[in-house]
Amino acid sequence: MIKGVSRDPIPFVVEEDRNSPMEEQTIFWIKPKTGHEANQTMARYAAAGRDGRKGYRDLNVGKLDNADIEEFLAICTRVENFWFAGDEKPTKIVEGPVNLTNLCRELSSDVLIELMDASNNLSVLEAGAKKGYSSLSTSSSGKQKTA
Repeated sequence: MIKGVSRDPIPFVVEEDRNSPMEEQTIFWIKPKTGHEANQTMARYAAAGRDGRKGYRDLNVGKLDNADIEEFLAICTRVENFWFAGDEKPTKIVEGPVNLTNLCRELSSDVLIELMDASNNLSVLEAGAKKGYSSLSTSSSGKQKTA
């Protein structure tokens, strides 16, 4: 039986970090997408291009960068245990649009793509879900709370 997609964020660890010690893993709280949200994603990226001469598609890199940030903010509610470039130690919790935007700008392209792909595919998102994770729980209303 198919059921509707819950918008509750799922604690997700990217593939390259899954073999790290549990206390060192970076945890991205990712929301699964509905069909409508996938369409919104397509619209974000479509706006970054226009038809150019001779049928070629011209892409605006600035608009593509903005689409990546908007997409990241749409799917990621918080990140735990992230090491910003130049910092002496990892940041325990990264939340809020400004901080998440700064984090997004530091992600490698493969990690950003993996997060976006996971949000689009609930099976992938659940496969990468942080196992045995208990420092935060999600209430029935979908809001995160500390345990």
